[in-house]
Amino acid sequence: MGLQGYSILTTDPSMKSLITAGTAALALSCSAPALDIAQYIDVLTIRAKQSYGMELDNSPAEFDFTEISLLAFITDPIELGNDWSAIAYLDFRASNMSFDGNPLIGTFADDLETDLFRVGLPFIVYHAEESSPWTYGAWVSPAISSDFDHIDSDDIFVDAAIAVAYQFNDCLAIGAGIYAADIGRDAEFFPGVGFAWTPTDDWLVTFYGPRFIARREFNERHRLGVEVSTNGGTWNIDADNNSLKLNLRSWRAGLYYRYNFTGNLWLEASAGFTFANKLDLDTRGGTELFQNSLGEADSAPFAALAFTVNRW
Repeated sequence: MGLQGYSILTTDPSMKSLITAGTAALALSCSAPALDIAQYIDVLTIRAKQSYGMELDNSPAEFDFTEISLLAFITDPIELGNDWSAIAYLDFRASNMSFDGNPLIGTFADDLETDLFRVGLPFIVYHAEESSPWTYGAWVSPAISSDFDHIDSDDIFVDAAIAVAYQFNDCLAIGAGIYAADIGRDAEFFPGVGFAWTPTDDWLVTFYGPRFIARREFNERHRLGVEVSTNGGTWNIDADNNSLKLNLRSWRAGLYYRYNFTGNLWLEASAGFTFANKLDLDTRGGTELFQNSLGEADSAPFAALAFTVNRW
């Protein structure tokens, strides 16, 4: 999949710019082998993660967030002609929030503690020419994100992005794009950037997805580093005979470890703390509910465990 997959997957909600003026200097020197972006994008990931005790600032309650996810590329790149290709993948997530204490939202607390699901089938269309360092394209993600209590048009979310990437040399590639979330209703737009940098053959620094990793490869089986990534999600839930938009925005940062079992099969574990946590409940018209009860939540510990396959 190479550079083309990287360029599109660098956009997502709440992405913040990590490129500074010093990045230009990174392109001028490196001592790593030729950069193969595809090796850092897993074709299959099964992940379980748990965030513990995020205490709400506005009410005497805290909540845990649990998520089990499956991301699987279901095709090899399909050639469309004239250096254009397409690829699709499955994005499935099952989540749950559980409260301890009174969040001061009445019977709506029961609606927030329901099981939450997201089933998406994103696809990427991109242009990549072997003789050119440039890659560009578009990403579209239709999905059902819901408590599955009652499925209608409010449970359908369509996100999209356009992006471009440039490979400066054998160890640095940079991408940028614009992401549009929930197109057609409460649309939000986010600029995004990403990069992959291998200063030596045992160090990797990447930001895409959005997920930042700085890690060292000690040998063929062991990799250790630090990770910063998003947490949470957005769902449509049915509460009090109304469709409401539940949104948990959160980041997590901590240590990151990968162990190679055999071939392309890896175990991935991470642990640390969540931060910038915010829990919102809105009407589908965009009116925020319970502003004095929900909202920001304190930092809390998290743990995650995953099995990944790097190539089919």
